[in-house]
Amino acid sequence: MAKIREQIVKVAFILSIPIVIILGVVRLVATEPYLSFEYSKPGFPEDLFGFDRSMRIAHAADNIQFVTSKQSLDDLAGQKHNNSLLYNFRELKHMLDVKNTYQTTLQVWLLMLAVSAVSGAALIGRKEKRLDFASALRWGGALTVGLLMVIGLAAVLAWQGWFVIFHRLFFELGSWTFDVTDTLIRLFPEKFWYDTALTLSGLSIVIGILTYWTGSRLSKRYASRYEPSTLLGSAPGETQKISSESGQEGPKMITQAKYIPALSFSWLTPLFDLFIKLGMRERSFKRRLIQQANIRSGMRVLDLGCGTGTLTIMIKQTYPNAEVVGLDGDQAILEIARSKANRVGVNITFDNAMAFKLPYPDNSFNRVLSSLVIHHLSTENKQLAMHEIYRVLRAGGELHIVDFGKPHNPYAQLVSLVIRHLEEASDNIRGLIPEMIHNAGFTKVEKTAQYTTIVGGLTLFRAKV
Repeated sequence: MAKIREQIVKVAFILSIPIVIILGVVRLVATEPYLSFEYSKPGFPEDLFGFDRSMRIAHAADNIQFVTSKQSLDDLAGQKHNNSLLYNFRELKHMLDVKNTYQTTLQVWLLMLAVSAVSGAALIGRKEKRLDFASALRWGGALTVGLLMVIGLAAVLAWQGWFVIFHRLFFELGSWTFDVTDTLIRLFPEKFWYDTALTLSGLSIVIGILTYWTGSRLSKRYASRYEPSTLLGSAPGETQKISSESGQEGPKMITQAKYIPALSFSWLTPLFDLFIKLGMRERSFKRRLIQQANIRSGMRVLDLGCGTGTLTIMIKQTYPNAEVVGLDGDQAILEIARSKANRVGVNITFDNAMAFKLPYPDNSFNRVLSSLVIHHLSTENKQLAMHEIYRVLRAGGELHIVDFGKPHNPYAQLVSLVIRHLEEASDNIRGLIPEMIHNAGFTKVEKTAQYTTIVGGLTLFRAKV
């Protein structure tokens, strides 16, 4: 029960961070200085019906004041220009809706500030939990950056649809559309909202990056003070000699590190399949991986880091006469894999062990496939894993990997600024995986395909013994 409470506290802290940042930036742009900044931008459209810049700022500031304070709607309804009322009934009703929405988000922001303060204090207040505090800061910052990159990208690529969906989420259908001669349109033209959406996204991303950077710095500071957990299956300072009939000898020290389960937290394991399905082109790149493996009847195939067994099952269904084995270091996720395999009626062996300490004799497999696993391993354990894979492959065997790789387009490059600091993905982002594979003894190491997903660029690799 105590561990569950600790996980809840950490999750609460992580989830509160993007809400605090985003709604805090909303409060920042709901100010007169931001109005002046926006109206002063080159190319900002002029009002075609008589408002000069000072009038627009004054009237827009009145709207902001009404929304953010306890002012009555009568204060806005009584405003005039050239002896005519500024706002019609529909405009006033919409401004009241905006006020109610803003005030609700203000309450949410204050609540999340409290949640963030209490949960953060609970973590940093205990020495043994300070690494968790730093980790949660990193994840909160990364979550903020990822969320706002998606939102900002959607705004850039499909502004009209984004704008409509946003308003439908918060306002009654049809209550937010006006004539070009209405005051609200003259004060807040579409250009204003487009710029504001990008400003909100940009500022939130910057703050998210700073939050992530702070968490990373604290992680390094706390890591030097507190002993990390030992990897499953190895003792502190354990020396392991990797050898094969070819005389290959790999790295000898298994570094101490905390085992990283799917999605980094064991409590997220049941959501792994949903996350991969929604966030990545899973079926596409896994089908390509299986296709390039050129598996034949009677071959023995290992799915290294099989997770919930999606790839393992796909291999068996595609090649029913192959012997397929799935291996993972997380017993909980293997139970999910076994259950999935039983449901679809395929015969697969699932083993619980680590990628860098395979429980198989030399020359056990014809193919080793691995999907989104290598980035979980430290540099030393990546090298160990490559030597272990080489050891268990038979002559003429092949290794096929899909994982994060060196960014291949601007979007992947942007996302990599965050991904490279998550888990142990830096080696992947720096393009070091082919070299590690080659150093383990493989020949003909090549990149075969690249994919762009929401969470970054993926690369497919192939190598032969």
